[in-house]
Amino acid sequence: MVCKHKNIEGGMGINMFKNAVHGGDWILQERLYNCDELQALLPEDAPLSTFRVITMADPTAENFETCHKAMTFVFRAGRSGKDTDHSSVLYAVDPETLRILDGKMFSNWYQVGKVGSTNLLSKQNLKAHPDTRQDLSGEQLTCARDAVDMCVDAHRRLMPNVPTIGWDVAVARDHGPLLLEANLSCNFFGGKYDRQLYLRIVDTYYANNCRPGPSCYGESNEDYSTTGVPMTLGSDLTDDL
Repeated sequence: MVCKHKNIEGGMGINMFKNAVHGGDWILQERLYNCDELQALLPEDAPLSTFRVITMADPTAENFETCHKAMTFVFRAGRSGKDTDHSSVLYAVDPETLRILDGKMFSNWYQVGKVGSTNLLSKQNLKAHPDTRQDLSGEQLTCARDAVDMCVDAHRRLMPNVPTIGWDVAVARDHGPLLLEANLSCNFFGGKYDRQLYLRIVDTYYANNCRPGPSCYGESNEDYSTTGVPMTLGSDLTDDL
């Protein structure tokens, strides 16, 4: 791709961008726009507003087909005039009903301060988008119906033994759901999740020297232990938490 500055002459101000798939340093791709359903919930000049879906490989699962699970589903509702949804309201989404729950400011996720302080709480439990004043709680995101299943399938196909993956998913005009990237160092961004399931998965990984169970490879869990510790240890421990 060739980009030339409009006010520089003499063969200067020319920049050549080579796509990474051809050995370059840049990922060059078509620009995406929010689908109509999402755009109706956002400011007119909002950026592409994506979903963060966290999937985990459960080492205690009985088989490969049930090993990979979606843990959280968060809608990042972009702010007016921003280039990306890194400036957004993080709305938890119920993966079953696809309805928006309460949200929090993205900047609040990284903000430090005394727990329970007015400054922190003022940006939590948001319902209305701060730019449009539209209450998004309860809105159903039918356009994202396939997003969760897409992420679970991608985890199973691409990196089945990776413990946790944070997927960024767009639902774009003329395209539908698309995987944008996989984050192998990720956080839940305030999404709702099954705490006991999460503790059981994490506990079992540590109990087995941070190795995935055989079900993550499509093998049987029977009599499996990488360190002599039964795979059922994790569930036993979290019963007491």
